[in-house]
Amino acid sequence: FTSALYSWLFIVPVLSYLLLGTKLGTIYSVIYVLSGCAILTYRHIVQNPGTPVIAIVNIALTLTAIWALSYTYEQKRAQTVKRLQEMASLDPLTGLNNRLLLSSIFDMLCETLPEQQKSVSMVLVDLDHFKKVNDKYGHGVGDAVLVDVSRIINSMRRRNDWAFRFGGEEFCLLIPDVTPHQAHSIAERLRHSVEHTLSAEGFDATITVSIGVAHWPENGDALSQIYKVADERLYKAKEQGRNQIVSE
Repeated sequence: FTSALYSWLFIVPVLSYLLLGTKLGTIYSVIYVLSGCAILTYRHIVQNPGTPVIAIVNIALTLTAIWALSYTYEQKRAQTVKRLQEMASLDPLTGLNNRLLLSSIFDMLCETLPEQQKSVSMVLVDLDHFKKVNDKYGHGVGDAVLVDVSRIINSMRRRNDWAFRFGGEEFCLLIPDVTPHQAHSIAERLRHSVEHTLSAEGFDATITVSIGVAHWPENGDALSQIYKVADERLYKAKEQGRNQIVSE
C-alpha cells in the first residue's frame, strides 16, 4: 500500500511527454518527479530507516526506465513528425518550399509586417522553352537545370524572402518590404544570373526565364488576386518574346 502511494511518479513522465512534447514534458517531469523523490526519500529513508533498501531501489530503477523510454519515444516521434512535415512542404528535387506553403506564408507576411512596411511582391519565374531541354537532353539534364535555377534563386534571396517551386519549370518568390522598383531590380538580377551563369552538367545551350511581378496590396488584397496578376504578366512577358520581365 505504501509503495502504491508513489505510483503517480511512474505516470507523470509518460503523460507529460505524450501531452506536452519533449521540452515542456521534460520540465514538468523534472519538477514533479524530483518533488516526489524528495518526499519519498524523506518519508521512507530519513523518517523510517527500516524501509528495505530493495524497495527504494526498485522504485528508482522503474522510474528511471519509464522516464528514459518516455523521453526516447517522444523524441523519436517528434523527429518523425518533423521529417513528414518537411516532406510535405519541401520540393524533393530542389529543396525549395512547395506550393502547399504559399498561402500560409503569404498570410503570415501580410499579418506580421509593420504598418509602415506593408508590401509583399510576388515574382513568378518560368523557364523559357524548357520542354525542348527535356526532349533534347533528357529528364536527367532537365532536373539538373531546375536544381541550378533553384540554387541561383536561393543565393539571391534575402533572409526574409521566401522561395517556392510550383512544379514543372515554374518558381515563385515572395519578397516583403520592397518598392515595386526594387522588386523589378531583384527580378532583373535573377533573369540576368540565370541567363549568364547556368551550367548544368551535360547542357550547353542557353536557358532564359520570363518573369511576372505583382504587388500586395496594390494589385489586390487576396493571394489569388496577386497570383492572377503576376501570372498574367508572366505570360505577357512570354508573348512579347520571352527572356524579359513585366511588372506593370
